[in-house]
Amino acid sequence: SDFLEAWPVERVRNMTLEEYTNLERNDAFIYWLEKRLENLGSIWGGSAFKFGIYCRDNIEEKAAGAGRIWGEKYAWMSKFGKTESEAFATIRSRLIEVIEAVQVGNLVRIDEIDLAPVLKWKVAFLYQDREKPLILSIFKKEMLFYHYQAIDSTARINQTPYSVMYSTLMERHKDKGSVHAIGEPLWTEYNASKGKKVKAWAV
Repeated sequence: SDFLEAWPVERVRNMTLEEYTNLERNDAFIYWLEKRLENLGSIWGGSAFKFGIYCRDNIEEKAAGAGRIWGEKYAWMSKFGKTESEAFATIRSRLIEVIEAVQVGNLVRIDEIDLAPVLKWKVAFLYQDREKPLILSIFKKEMLFYHYQAIDSTARINQTPYSVMYSTLMERHKDKGSVHAIGEPLWTEYNASKGKKVKAWAV
């Protein structure tokens, strides 16, 4: 509720790059997603390039390469634009597409939008209809697939869209209540499974 009050959809439409990512304040959009809303599904880990563009803490000069551009203040994925302003405009427009898609219940469309999965699905989770939620607060594909494969043993992770896993798991566990009541035991079970040693024999 605090997030949606601070970041209504219209503010996202007009969001500036400095509002999206900065080093001075704790109210930047991506700071909300990663830190302030950590308890609504963690997206920690990996590179800050998952946000498409970010304000650099380390301003050491770097040459562009491997699909990445390092400017004086920002670093971004080159596929989004040649300049920081062009890249951010692309990212912001796609975030709006994610929000509009989830608000009409079109999860398949979100699969198609070219943004990092943890970014777009957490945004979708936050802006979905809270009375009729479609998305769990789990954004790690391996975790979702761990539970989905228990339902469809023939599934392959690289061929299974997030939309299918969310829809299937929500339907399978809908009797448990809220998205939090569904998600928390799934988190716990997955984390417990990582501690189990796998034994294998070659015959």
